[in-house]
Amino acid sequence: MGIMAITSFSSMLAQHKKQAVLWDMFKLLVPSIIVGTFLASFLASYLSSFTLAIIFAIFMFLTSINMFFGSAPKNIEKEFSKRIHYISGAIFGILSALISVAGGMFIVPYLLAQGIDIKKAIGTSSAIGFILTLSGALGYMINGYMINHTSLDYTIGFLFLPAIFFVALASVFTAPIGVKLAHKMSSKLLKKIFSLIPFFLSIKLIYELV
Repeated sequence: MGIMAITSFSSMLAQHKKQAVLWDMFKLLVPSIIVGTFLASFLASYLSSFTLAIIFAIFMFLTSINMFFGSAPKNIEKEFSKRIHYISGAIFGILSALISVAGGMFIVPYLLAQGIDIKKAIGTSSAIGFILTLSGALGYMINGYMINHTSLDYTIGFLFLPAIFFVALASVFTAPIGVKLAHKMSSKLLKKIFSLIPFFLSIKLIYELV
């Protein structure tokens, strides 16, 4: 999550320049996402991940199928209520922290369900992902101090600094490239490409579990 916080920040800046971030939606989802992510990071060390991983894999698989074969994005016509945004944000934060993802697999389909264009859904997800992963990384750092499960050098809590630095360093330079490529594609093509990510991740995860 430490790595993804830096990557998401770079992506968020690039998406903002393309005017692809819906900041009103960002403001609705972020408060409950912060709470859910931060609290869930304290549960991650105590919960068995097998059942959660299976549920997540199935969710990703079904989401990818729906996105690939679903209809083309439409204009915003059915924005959910504030209560649904708050509840959904908390759920996205909890699940993302427990399985250490930036939340795009949840947030993008959630935004698409409201008729938001795929490019703006991804752009908004990158901005939300920055706050989500930053909150999760902070929780893992504090949680690591409290539990003290690790004695690795260059480690703060559960954050291994060399991995964060070197992986994120490359990501900072490549994330804007991905943003430029995404905005050159049609929304229909981008949606199908994006749907392949959770598909292959779900297959890989199920294969590793069984």
